[in-house]
Amino acid sequence: MQQPFPSPPPYQQPPAYPQPPAYQPNQAYQPSNPYYQANPVAPKSNAGVFIGVVLGLVVLLGLGIGAVAYVTRDKESTNAAEDTFPTLPPETTFPPTNLPTPTFGRPTGAPKSPTGARLGYAEYGGKDWDFKYADIALHADWVSGRDHDTCASIEKQGKLTALGCTYAAELVYKAEGGGLMLTQFILGMADADKAAAAMGKFSDRDLSLRKGTFVDNFTTGKWKDGSQKSFVVITIATAKDAVDPALVQKYLHYRNADTLGALIWR
Repeated sequence: MQQPFPSPPPYQQPPAYPQPPAYQPNQAYQPSNPYYQANPVAPKSNAGVFIGVVLGLVVLLGLGIGAVAYVTRDKESTNAAEDTFPTLPPETTFPPTNLPTPTFGRPTGAPKSPTGARLGYAEYGGKDWDFKYADIALHADWVSGRDHDTCASIEKQGKLTALGCTYAAELVYKAEGGGLMLTQFILGMADADKAAAAMGKFSDRDLSLRKGTFVDNFTTGKWKDGSQKSFVVITIATAKDAVDPALVQKYLHYRNADTLGALIWR
């Protein structure tokens, strides 16, 4: 005989769920995670600061460059008024006039120098310069001359000496009523190879001219060079605005050529 199934226990009402707390406005949220920060603040970007610093440096550098340029210009101007010759373009910047280069014979009455003797300014200077070639006639009055035992006194930063210059003769002339001046250096080089190799290796920036050997506040200024045997000839012409630049070119061209021609026979 089967036993009857036990009767199920009477149904009991489940316990009531806890009610959430009443909403309170403007109440700060309190998280359970102690490492969490409510409303975290994003890390501050340094991009703005970096850009500001960069812009500041650019401005400062710009001001620095401008200041350096200004100081340099002022210094050049001051030096030019004292003993430094301003920078000049070479003769080739003149408008071309197809000036012929004369072929020289031995100068009449030219002094003879002992073989190997140093050249002095008195060999080609010490008197006025009268030049005639074809229909060209030029005259310049003698001003002064100097012999330099080394090239140190006529160069900057040893440029000429480094190229082989061992000594120099300086000749100064004036023309056109003092409105034009010619300054010429005849450099004694170590040998003919050094003289030829020096061409194109220096400029007037490497020269140091004495005050009184060029026209103050000149408006036209050019230079020209050339080599002959163991010599380098550098001629500089400066002039006031009253002197035609084409005439300045003639003086420069022919004074330089005249000296180079004379050196053939030395």
